[in-house]
Amino acid sequence: MTRAWTADEITYQFLVRDCGYDPKRFLFILNQADKIEPCREWDSQQQQPSIQQWQHLALKRQAVMKTFSPHHPVMALSAKEGYQLHSFVETMIQALPAQATSLTFTQLKSPYRTETVKQQVQQDFSHCVNTTVDTLINQLPLPIDLKTAFIRVKDYLVSAVVSLWRWLF
Repeated sequence: MTRAWTADEITYQFLVRDCGYDPKRFLFILNQADKIEPCREWDSQQQQPSIQQWQHLALKRQAVMKTFSPHHPVMALSAKEGYQLHSFVETMIQALPAQATSLTFTQLKSPYRTETVKQQVQQDFSHCVNTTVDTLINQLPLPIDLKTAFIRVKDYLVSAVVSLWRWLF
């Protein structure tokens, strides 16, 4: 255990092992990538690290991977410089539970509402609606004929609700 990450590792292990959180839901982010040494070498015009900074970030990523064994790639970003923010948003949307992506999408600034993110969120919404309708059909005390009818029209019903997504979110 590295001293610098002791508290992080203890917290992560507690959440995963003792609280039962899914390790696939965690993202490991190296924030303030623009401040990694040699910090004066940050390429402000290209909004990216210098070669030496990139090498230092790669070493940090490897250390995090070794320490935590994350499911998702370890990302380096700089909010101040706008470095890797689009990739971060896409990865975050993938890591969120399907039920959380539509509401999260509404909170994103428009530059981060990329087509990739939008498609993932709509797919998650469709999955949630489909699961909810299946649950309702199976749990409601309906006559078998009515359940059968609902099963036959379920895809149309789900499609209709999903088509409303852009007005709902």
